[in-house]
Amino acid sequence: MTRNILLILFIFLFASPVYCNDPFVPKWRTSCNCGDTTFDLFFTSKSGDPTEDDMNVKLISSDGKELGIPIKQALYSTRSIVSDEKNICDLIGGFKLSNNKVLLWISRNDRPSSDQLSLILIDYKKLEVLDVRENIGPIKDPTGKTSLTIRKKHNGYEVRLEKEWLQNTDTDSAENSIEDWMYIEIIDNKIYNKWAD
Repeated sequence: MTRNILLILFIFLFASPVYCNDPFVPKWRTSCNCGDTTFDLFFTSKSGDPTEDDMNVKLISSDGKELGIPIKQALYSTRSIVSDEKNICDLIGGFKLSNNKVLLWISRNDRPSSDQLSLILIDYKKLEVLDVRENIGPIKDPTGKTSLTIRKKHNGYEVRLEKEWLQNTDTDSAENSIEDWMYIEIIDNKIYNKWAD
């Protein structure tokens, strides 16, 4: 009896692709709580092999309605955030904006280079994708566990990203990565980004 219980616990803790932090799982899910409603995002590899970079992203609302997210098929990974703004999602970044909008911050594996930041603006009441911006910038992450740092700024946000890679050094390590603040702003349901002044 005890042996069976231990086996079940082992399978649940280490074999479940939905909650695993391993970046190379074929399927995982994150939940987002907007206060008046919730939704889940599912990241699923079409082939079952995430190294094929073929994950699709789908939103499922609390009442079961589905919305495909029109972003590049790729390998997407969970990433925690550090921010002075409340994060409404558990495995990615998600900020609730005015007028039923949410801005999602998603990490895309761009091996052998650093992960790339993608942003998605949705209206969670109408269940509509308003805008998508990919390749915002590389995320400096030498350990594979670095959080994304975001702060509220003016009418938008600033996020810490790699601005340049120092050339002609004797090393190919993360010390060559020079970070700066990227400013993100939403204007008329469009995402705009530029390096902060």
